[in-house]
Amino acid sequence: MEYINSEYQDSIDFLNDCAQVCYECFEASLNAPDFKERGELIKYLVECAQHCQMTVGYLSRSSIHLEEMALISAHLAKATAALCEKFDDEHTKITGKVCLETANICIEAFDD
Repeated sequence: MEYINSEYQDSIDFLNDCAQVCYECFEASLNAPDFKERGELIKYLVECAQHCQMTVGYLSRSSIHLEEMALISAHLAKATAALCEKFDDEHTKITGKVCLETANICIEAFDD
């Protein structure tokens, strides 16, 4: 398949991965033994995932606001990664890693 707007394809791919892993971590966190300690993380996971999904649309259609949206997603992904570091389970650590990688890719795409 050939993409119409491939200029931001790396960012789009990472944003999609980030949304998926955040939703999966959200689901795992609901059943985690330390659920009560994960309140803030759960909020960030949902916000990060939703914003990543929304940003994919902006990038795909070359919106005039794509840079701002990508940088907000990068900020949310970094904040989520920082919260993930507070927990020791493998899934949350992987989520933090994916979030941080996504943030870096989005920032690099718009680094002047």
